[in-house]
Amino acid sequence: MNQNTENKNNSRIEAQNTAFPAMYTLGACLVPSMVAAGTLRYLNASSMASFSMFTAVFIISYLMNRLCIPLRATNCPADNDDDRTIKSLRTELEKTRQTLESKSHQLENARELTKAVTCVLNLETLLSMILDKGLELAAAKTGSIMLLDYDTNYLTVKVARGMARDIQKKVRVKIGEGIAGHVFKTGNPLLIRDIENAGEFSKKSSSKYETHSLISVPLKIKERCIGVFNINNKQDGTSFNDDDLATIALLAAYASISIDTARLYDNLSKSIISIVKLATNALEAKDSYTAGHSERVTEFGTEIAKAMGLEEERIEIIRQAGLLHDIGKIGINDAVLLKPSRLTEEEFEIIKTHPAIGYAIVAPMEISLEVREAILHHHERYDGRGYPDGQKNDEISLEARVLCVADSFDAMTSTRAYRKSLPNHIVAKELIKCSGSQFDPEVVQVFLDILKERQFYTDEDMDAINEELEKDKAKGGRY
Repeated sequence: MNQNTENKNNSRIEAQNTAFPAMYTLGACLVPSMVAAGTLRYLNASSMASFSMFTAVFIISYLMNRLCIPLRATNCPADNDDDRTIKSLRTELEKTRQTLESKSHQLENARELTKAVTCVLNLETLLSMILDKGLELAAAKTGSIMLLDYDTNYLTVKVARGMARDIQKKVRVKIGEGIAGHVFKTGNPLLIRDIENAGEFSKKSSSKYETHSLISVPLKIKERCIGVFNINNKQDGTSFNDDDLATIALLAAYASISIDTARLYDNLSKSIISIVKLATNALEAKDSYTAGHSERVTEFGTEIAKAMGLEEERIEIIRQAGLLHDIGKIGINDAVLLKPSRLTEEEFEIIKTHPAIGYAIVAPMEISLEVREAILHHHERYDGRGYPDGQKNDEISLEARVLCVADSFDAMTSTRAYRKSLPNHIVAKELIKCSGSQFDPEVVQVFLDILKERQFYTDEDMDAINEELEKDKAKGGRY
């Protein structure tokens, strides 16, 4: 190629470089931009580190379309060396573009997950979301997330997919031992394409938890490991590759902070609830008739919530609120609270302040608003004639409506100072009779189904109850 031709080509390319949008200022990293006389020349690009991946892909595409193709579209003479160089550069650029697009996709998925889990403080829910996203991105069959148990210094499985429950509970991995222990100790990710030919990690795949190819990456906060993220077996039967490893490692990096935050919140919540529960137990210890009441309400409430198919976060709200729902009775005078006979109207008005007192007690604590409101409204009625705010129907949170049924059930089935516990068929009758007035009908029906499974009442009991309710209705009652 003679000097004149080279000058013309350089002038054409430099003109195209000038046309490159001004928004892409030049400086920090080098991007292949030109082929001249069989050598590479480079553009300096300033602030490239702050470019989005989309911008990087655009630059590569721009270079391919604007800097390489025009060279072949001209009538300028080109020898075979030029052709080979151009083809080689185009191949390099295409590979780079594909890599950047892949990285862009990985970053976008990680960003979406981070956005989704930002407000999730329930640890089990959070871990499930992260694991499911990892399985989706790596097209994997099974996986698990293990966290360090600080009491035992062993890794334990917190969530898993494709692993039997009994195995999850039994797995305890010592730091430094096995694949997960090694990854935790070294802080380095591990890709194993074939578990039966993996050097020091080689082992036969178990029928209980089948493994052929796997990825194991550390969950780290700066240099501190908190757990291990494991992904096993591609859905199509192939082995995991470096791109899969990069995807899961990036996901783990983004997720680690959220996991650590949720774990701290979980520990804090447990500590606070333990302290308040001690106060509740001390309160109930004053009155042998109400001993264990909060635990029973919690048990009934969570069982109803699970039968209704509520999410784990809402079940946890009911669990916490159930344990603390009567904490406000600490502020009620013992002469009223422990009175062995029926309360006067004035005394009942005093008792009715305990939900608001309870709300005030837990308000400064790190307890969610939903839990506090369930404590405040567990004596509201479905028809709006409850207290303290006279809420009705869906104005009352579902958690409070569930607790209302659970609380009333335990009151009816417990012996009090002024009466014995009610017979089972009378309790069932009261639940049905007050459905739609005091209680949410849907919650009542779910609870009745649970009680039937427990053989709390029989079909004959229910026939008799319905007959009695029809008689009450004929006499001008509600039924």
